[in-house]
Amino acid sequence: MAPLGFKATAHGQGLWRRSGSFTEKLTFQSSYRNAAGRFIAIWPHASVHLKALKDWREQRSPGANWGDYVAATRVENLADGRPEGWDLADPARREEVLRTIVETIHTEVLPWFDLIEDADRLLAAAEARDVPGADIFHVTEYALFLGRPALATAIVEAWLVRSGDADTMLDDRGLGVLVDQHGLRVKMPDVARNRAKVGEIADRLRLAAGGPLGIK
Repeated sequence: MAPLGFKATAHGQGLWRRSGSFTEKLTFQSSYRNAAGRFIAIWPHASVHLKALKDWREQRSPGANWGDYVAATRVENLADGRPEGWDLADPARREEVLRTIVETIHTEVLPWFDLIEDADRLLAAAEARDVPGADIFHVTEYALFLGRPALATAIVEAWLVRSGDADTMLDDRGLGVLVDQHGLRVKMPDVARNRAKVGEIADRLRLAAGGPLGIK
């Protein structure tokens, strides 16, 4: 990866490079199940970091350690059909496995880096679909960091239509707090409202039944 500008991290288990204001990182996690000669798994992770985002987070919540990452994911989440952990145990196949990891970084991770670092493309994609490595809370937060509350609202509303997940909106530790803090006027879609009502009804039925009750 050196020809592309990546450098090894100090501890040797990762790579990083600057891309404008962003820092791109590749880290390689091993498995606690590794057994020499039998199973040696490695999980590559990709992440994008931005110092200005960390500063903004700290201004909102002084003293909190929010970190500087914009998005982060395990590489197999970007690569359909790739193994969940590449196995390096077999010396005869090790070079081939390493080559597939490098190829996957080229074909899947580098385009993902480009997407995450292009604010217009990222936010447009987040409104249309779920973006790997950029969960709804953080992509909404990123839109707010960029000064785009109307787009942040549209992203949340589109996500609610896709997922119907009213529970997350109502969770005081999650997206609901972010929406309230920034005064976003999010319209709850019918599917989300109905799902919330079903949850309430299910709780009442479980109580009446005096035990577990499956509600479909």
